[in-house]
Amino acid sequence: MKKFLLLGIGILLGHFAYSQKHIDDVTVSPTTVCQGGTITITLTFNSSYSNNGDTAYSFFSDLGGSTYSIANLIDKRNFGSGSTFNYTYNIPQGTAAGTYRIYVSDSVASTQIDTFSNTFTVNAAATVSAGSPTIICAGAAYTLNGASIGGSAATGTWSITGVTGSMTTNSSQLSNTSATATPDAVIFTPISGNSGTVTLMLTTDDPTGPCNAVNSSVTLTVSPVATANAGSATTICSGVAYSLTGASVGGGATNGTWSITGVTGTMTNNSSQLSNTSATATPASVTFTPIAPNSGTVTLTLTTDDPAGPCGVATSTVVLTVNAPATANAGSPATICSGAAYTLTGASIGGGASTGTWSITAVTGSMTTSVSQLSNTGATATPSSVVFTPTAGNSGTVTLTLTTDNPAGPCNAVTSTVLLTINAAATANAGSANTICSGAVYSLTGASVGGSA
Repeated sequence: MKKFLLLGIGILLGHFAYSQKHIDDVTVSPTTVCQGGTITITLTFNSSYSNNGDTAYSFFSDLGGSTYSIANLIDKRNFGSGSTFNYTYNIPQGTAAGTYRIYVSDSVASTQIDTFSNTFTVNAAATVSAGSPTIICAGAAYTLNGASIGGSAATGTWSITGVTGSMTTNSSQLSNTSATATPDAVIFTPISGNSGTVTLMLTTDDPTGPCNAVNSSVTLTVSPVATANAGSATTICSGVAYSLTGASVGGGATNGTWSITGVTGTMTNNSSQLSNTSATATPASVTFTPIAPNSGTVTLTLTTDDPAGPCGVATSTVVLTVNAPATANAGSPATICSGAAYTLTGASIGGGASTGTWSITAVTGSMTTSVSQLSNTGATATPSSVVFTPTAGNSGTVTLTLTTDNPAGPCNAVTSTVLLTINAAATANAGSANTICSGAVYSLTGASVGGSA
């Protein structure tokens, strides 16, 4: 809608008669101006009508569109001598965009208005807002939804103009670096692991006409994301302490806490298997000792603290496979008779072991380590069926050791020993056969007893 600039020029001193200066022309420059810009109005007078007393003029403006009114007086100037007068006028920043016509009026005879065809156009200035500063998390997408463009701007373009800390100016962090009519839909995703500040600038296009492109900047503070690493999956042995040396926390995290979050097989979630279930800055120093002889899998979770700012906690899990340990039982101590076969019925193997092997590892008295006294010195799944027969005539003690095979995985072979006491067998010798006389005394000199008798 056409709007009007009403520029009134009146003689505040003197009278209307023939002493009034006659306005021949009014020009305005430039004819197109931006909101908040400046125009120069030039008035040209016919000198034949000049009067030395006509030196004071009033200037009026009504860019709001109302009719000419003395209430819109904006300035008074002394013209002085000469045939031209230049008046500079600043267009108010809030002036609506549109075309305005210039009017000239004599303030003494205000009903007489000279109308000139001169017009000028006010263009809307480009406006831009990059949004408000905020704190975001590294690696997390942040939509720049506080951004806007307006006025005569049609598009805006994002760029990275400054960084601190470990932040980079890599433009790939912006989802769009081209001109866009919706800058508030652009996403900024700081590279994970980086932190510091980043300054983003939103620059409008350069509108046609006198209004220039404008820009606005916003500074984002990027907090480091918390990181957690529970280490690598591995296989461990039940009952054996395992140090969680591969674990770590970092980024915005200062400590981590271990917990048991899953089990299979005969494993339990008894937290006493962890040496520390409190927050610790050194999670790699914590040990996990599965209760023997349980086996299966256990899932351990490392959870960081919640850093100050927008970044949340981080978690990491590790699955440990727990193998059952090999077990061996050589049976109970016993006393046996020399030369008599003794079955090692109390012996057994179990857990991760599948076979066991007998050996003689110590003797006392007249006992020997001859392996021939064992019916089987090879690996056997039934060590309780092996027979030990001490050499007749020998006595003392013998230590028998049952050693399991070495199971696949981290668990080792185990041994168990049993101590057997070997008594010598009782012996008797009645002597040699002989012929004697009836009624005669005969000494049984050849007779004897021995052994344990």
